Amino acid sequence: MLVYAKREIGALSLGMVYLWLSCVSDFVVPLYIGFVINVLEKGEFHKVGGLCWQLFIIIVVRYFVILTNI
Repeated sequence: MLVYAKREIGALSLGMVYLWLSCVSDFVVPLYIGFVINVLEKGEFHKVGGLCWQLFIIIVVRYFVILTNI
């Protein structure tokens, strides 16, 4: 039993990292919405595109991880 547990510790650790990152990404979406609102209030419209692309990449990576069940 102990030998099996030692072999699976890597998969368990990787799964915990993915789980933690998924939870953090739930807080990133409202954070980025706040960033965009602040940038729009300041009138720095050229920064909005970059923030939207960053958020898009975060969402795509998150759902890719969920769909592949890594």
